[in-house]
Amino acid sequence: MNILAPLLVVLLVLSVVSAEIGVDVGSAVPETDYACLKAKGVGFVVVNAFENGAPDPNCAASIKAATAAGLAAQGVFVPSFTADPTAQMQSLAQSYTASSINPPITWILVSSPPAWGTCTQNIEFLHNITVAASKNGVYIGIFTDSALWVSMMCSSTTFSKLPLRYAAYDDQPSFTGFAPFGGWNTPNMKQYATSQAACGVAFNLDYRPGAGPSSSATHTAASTGTHQAAQQQQSHSAAANGPAAQHQTSQGSSQHQSSQSGSSQTGSSQAGSSQTGSSQAGSSSGGSSSGGSSGGSSGGSSGGASSGDAAANFRPRRRVVAH
Repeated sequence: MNILAPLLVVLLVLSVVSAEIGVDVGSAVPETDYACLKAKGVGFVVVNAFENGAPDPNCAASIKAATAAGLAAQGVFVPSFTADPTAQMQSLAQSYTASSINPPITWILVSSPPAWGTCTQNIEFLHNITVAASKNGVYIGIFTDSALWVSMMCSSTTFSKLPLRYAAYDDQPSFTGFAPFGGWNTPNMKQYATSQAACGVAFNLDYRPGAGPSSSATHTAASTGTHQAAQQQQSHSAAANGPAAQHQTSQGSSQHQSSQSGSSQTGSSQAGSSQTGSSQAGSSSGGSSSGGSSGGSSGGSSGGASSGDAAANFRPRRRVVAH
């Protein structure tokens, strides 16, 4: 079964309406596989940059491989609530500098588990991350969903000047149905499907209109938003009481393994066999994982793999679960 065909149809349609589809990968991917994805119409890639209190060891290689293949590359920062937020962001910035990479945007994942704290504590924690990002020249946005934002941030609008990447696993590459939250009236990007596979790579799917956050204009806007949010946060006062309700996200490590954990279902989209648009894009087994640095390099071949082969060797990493 050719699992690339449905994805290609979506990409061709979106190219007409000036939009892009990107892949969110959870492990190192070689340039040949990125080139294969680009040839199928993929426009950008999101890689894990920081998790478990340390920079992802595969981040630099993945970003350089994507860039060499002609794909714009973004990062994801998965903070640890039990560690110092400033030190974590400084560590990421240092790793970017040491590796001579500078992603146009790094998305801060606001999700649980693992649990954070009360809304007041969470807002202060995120505030410290934004301040550290601003001081270290790391351009950031927020990756979350509305339910998580309400429970973890008590609907705070303090960070609304930052770009928003939201999760809604409805298999729809569009912002249709987006309901404003947290002061965001318009999102910048959307993760809309999980557990896809093509070109020997497993990934989640993202949508963005036009050039998206990889353009120089949005790069500048992200920088400005980060500084403005940091300045506003200097005198912020959280009107939150009590602990934030916890929302579950699918579990598992982002590792190359043939034994997969059970599938996680989100709304009408089942992670075990999620679809692209109305067409099935492949049936990677297992729910997508909540995170974890992959210790090995991707073993996929550039010629494309069957969904079974991809599922046996790759797993999409963490995702925000919409409720």
